Amino acid sequence: MVLTGETYSERMLGMNKDMSVPIHTQFLVSSNNASVSADLIRRSLHCRIVVQGERPEQRDGFKYALPEDAAEPGMRASLLSAAFTILIGYHQAGRPKTSARPLGSYKAWCSVVQNSIVWAGMADPAVTQDEFREQADPEGEQLGQVLESWFAMFGQEAQTITGAMATVRERLIGENPDPKAVTLWAALENLAEPGQEINSAKIGRRLSRWRDKWLNDKSFYAGVSAGGIRRWGVRAK
Repeated sequence: MVLTGETYSERMLGMNKDMSVPIHTQFLVSSNNASVSADLIRRSLHCRIVVQGERPEQRDGFKYALPEDAAEPGMRASLLSAAFTILIGYHQAGRPKTSARPLGSYKAWCSVVQNSIVWAGMADPAVTQDEFREQADPEGEQLGQVLESWFAMFGQEAQTITGAMATVRERLIGENPDPKAVTLWAALENLAEPGQEINSAKIGRRLSRWRDKWLNDKSFYAGVSAGGIRRWGVRAK
């Protein structure tokens, strides 16, 4: 709530009194090999420092001594001037539309800061969320594997899970199994717990959780056949 909102309201500890305070804080976190929970991804921007050396703590010869140099009045004025030059330049250019990736709940920041950065020719800071998303969403890789292999096998035609598994098993038989069936079966087996076998019920529960979740311009959709059995298919943009 604090990372997303503009004010924070709560009852004061030990008192029967509510209070509301404005949020004007920028939160910075430093960590080695940082990862965040899935609900924090869209609230985070990732800055990664890669050191080409075995002992980074022994580095020397830095051009600036931070944070002391950045806080020095002359340097601070120079940094602020550079930042405001970008913002003013974007505004004077008429705030043209950019290719910046939109961020939910941060419309005001995106319309000014993010767009200014991209307009000036620098990288979109929102793209840094992709690495966090890969780390924080362990199901993302599983979803991608099942989506791609299911689509390669059946296209956009909906299938019952039982029917799909039967088709895959049939095409695995013989000396030359269908490579698409091999890939899909491997992706489905990855959904099972260690030491357990995959079955249609487990696949159904997982697809229900992934229903209408888009990844790489594809998502699972569900339909119902005449007999009331749910059928699953992949829609592609």
